[in-house]
Amino acid sequence: HENVHSHQHGGSFIMCNGEMAKLVVETGKDPTGLGRWTWLKFIGKENHTTRIITAYIPHAGDRTKFRTVYSQQARYWESKRNTRCPREILYNDLTDLLLRWRSNGDRILLLIDANEDIRDGVLARRLATEDLAMHDTIHSRHPSLPTTPTHREGRIPIDGIFATPDLPIARGALLAFDKYLG
Repeated sequence: HENVHSHQHGGSFIMCNGEMAKLVVETGKDPTGLGRWTWLKFIGKENHTTRIITAYIPHAGDRTKFRTVYSQQARYWESKRNTRCPREILYNDLTDLLLRWRSNGDRILLLIDANEDIRDGVLARRLATEDLAMHDTIHSRHPSLPTTPTHREGRIPIDGIFATPDLPIARGALLAFDKYLG
């Protein structure tokens, strides 16, 4: 949408390789072109459809800072004559998409950088509603474990992995910001 700098934060990405890649039947992305989410669709045993989606919600920071993802999205929506908060628009668009998939019987795994507390923030509450019934796969399974900050300056978890109740989850992990595999 804009070419304001050669490096701009935010956006989402998903990829699949190896044996799993053979099971991908469809891919998709945020139709606005803002990079708010990307997804893969799989059809598995017994014709179960599973969608894995990655999403990024911009930090609700200072709108006067030109290069932030939040201000970029605000300018995009203002050009469409929509002056609502870009985060609120994203919450609505994302939950509408997830509800559409659920109405088709799809199982969903959402990996998200929510830039808010994923235990009880706005998005977590929306995902937990009866029509989606998505749960945080890490914290719901291990509620007594201390939370892991997922931002270099953070004290709360802002990244999460949410699943619908019909998607069996055997294992999972989130690494702290400065941790890595290998």
